[in-house]
Amino acid sequence: MSDDGSQLALMPVAAVLGLGAVFSCLNLAFKLFASPARLATLKSRPFLVQSAVTFVMILAYGFVVGSVETATLATFSPHDILDVALSANATVVKKAYRKLSLQHHPDKGGDAAIFQQVATAYKALTDPVSMENYKLHGHPDGPQSKVMSFAAPDWLLHPTGVTAIVMLCMYLGGFAYLIYYLYLVGTGKTAALGAAKNPNGPPPAQVADMKHLQMGLNSRSSHMDVLWWLASAPSNLEISRNALAFIADAKAKKAEIGLDLSAGGGWADDADGDMSAEEKDRMEKERSAINSTTSNTEGSMATASIKLEGVDENVFGMKWMQENLKQTKAWPPKIDCMTKGSPSYLGALPVKNGKEINPLAMPEAQRNMTMMVQRLHAQFLQKKIMEKKTNLVRTVIETMCMFKMGMPSATDPKLIAMVKMAVEKQQGKGSAPCLEVSEASITTPDEKEVACNDQSMFKISAARKHAIPFTQAQVKMCQARGVDPKQALANYKEIWWVVLSVVKAEFTDGKVNNNEVLLACFPAIIKAIDQPNLTVQVKFAAPSKPGRYTFRAQLKAAEFIGADISKDIVVDVVATPKRDEGDTETVDDGDVVVVSPKSSLRQRKGGGGDAAE
Repeated sequence: MSDDGSQLALMPVAAVLGLGAVFSCLNLAFKLFASPARLATLKSRPFLVQSAVTFVMILAYGFVVGSVETATLATFSPHDILDVALSANATVVKKAYRKLSLQHHPDKGGDAAIFQQVATAYKALTDPVSMENYKLHGHPDGPQSKVMSFAAPDWLLHPTGVTAIVMLCMYLGGFAYLIYYLYLVGTGKTAALGAAKNPNGPPPAQVADMKHLQMGLNSRSSHMDVLWWLASAPSNLEISRNALAFIADAKAKKAEIGLDLSAGGGWADDADGDMSAEEKDRMEKERSAINSTTSNTEGSMATASIKLEGVDENVFGMKWMQENLKQTKAWPPKIDCMTKGSPSYLGALPVKNGKEINPLAMPEAQRNMTMMVQRLHAQFLQKKIMEKKTNLVRTVIETMCMFKMGMPSATDPKLIAMVKMAVEKQQGKGSAPCLEVSEASITTPDEKEVACNDQSMFKISAARKHAIPFTQAQVKMCQARGVDPKQALANYKEIWWVVLSVVKAEFTDGKVNNNEVLLACFPAIIKAIDQPNLTVQVKFAAPSKPGRYTFRAQLKAAEFIGADISKDIVVDVVATPKRDEGDTETVDDGDVVVVSPKSSLRQRKGGGGDAAE
């Protein structure tokens, strides 16, 4: 093969087009799989333009390679190959063929390609059909021209001359760019580089969201309009769509199994009491097999551990929220931009089959809007939750924590250990949230004992063992970023939920009640990052029946799994003295004189004070 003429000019061009197309395809694949919003990236203008350019480069490469291949085949000359004159007769041709075939035969150490070329040349000068093809098309096998060829030819796999120089330069350039890009990623400068290239250019998903908001919002928009256009933003709909797809998939898996996959405990175990030993053993084996089968789901969590509304008992979901919001007439919400006669009305809704299409009927939009509205009525819904059993309240708190952290479970030991290890690896040893109870008591103020119906005081104190390591880690991070730690940590907030309940009651009449009863649930907020202790006090009504009560105080982290602590407090609640009708007593508390029945006053065992409420 010679590298002269058109071939010499086209071969480097083919090399540039081929390698350029390969690098561009790799770049497109990286952009697509590295993007958190793949669908938006796929539809973005830069991605589509680069894809079109890459496609054109591939077509151009095929055309150039086909042209070079055609030019190469057009130089076939049987007389030159056999080294005979153009006027040589059959005898001379045959003699030359035998000589060269013996010389280049593969069995005798010759080159197979040259041997094949010699055989083709001999056929072109002796075989009638091959001779006719050679005269008409320049080759004994007929037409050899190629319009396009996408295979990698030998002259690209083993380049020479200018082609080799061009390919070497491209290889070196690509390798240098890769090293430079890895350097930018390693030093965290990729974001800064993108901002320098396009300082006002947000990601494509944000661009779509901004266009959506600009289209729907105006100076007449109401508060509910703002929530609606946020809930129906393309990126938010995509997130909700993926969540609904995941829920549907989980429900389908549970339906296929055909059994209640509840993880055990709570109400699920109540039914086991009516089973025979054989039935219990069979059920336990089935549960173990099911949990083993479904242990390879996303996030390495079993499908059985995922609680779903409509499948598992006592799960708060979208339907539960909507049903309770209807009680306050908050659902369905009145969206002004879709309500005729309102100032922000945008016009008639789309019509299908003679009926208006309500955008709120879209599952993903309805889900997002439900989340928005429930946030506005959080206090009402929280009250509804508080009416449920203590176990359910704890589950709700854990669910909120899972949602904030993006974790599929709040009780899985392996996941808890992994999260703790990740936090301590990033923040330092001992920085993961950890409380240690130093004091827990239930008393009635100014009294030596707790009596029925007293306004008692619950107090719990716990040391924040993570306060110093966590604070030091945060200060160090701020200093590394050149930020004033006092200013950066001024708005710090750490929330712990306090759950107080009665888990056991042994009454004076000998009866025992093991049903857990919720007494109080509220958040305790820490605003100083280095605060060494957490102390909580709350008033509550003491039980109305005398006996020995076991109170359980729990501190549950609102934004971290595996940090919850529990403390049991045993208190003897005495009977309130019987009221003596007609007997009254005057009590002076300093400012107000209260006249009340004598028997309604608790006798002060520790001295004077105010009357008990």
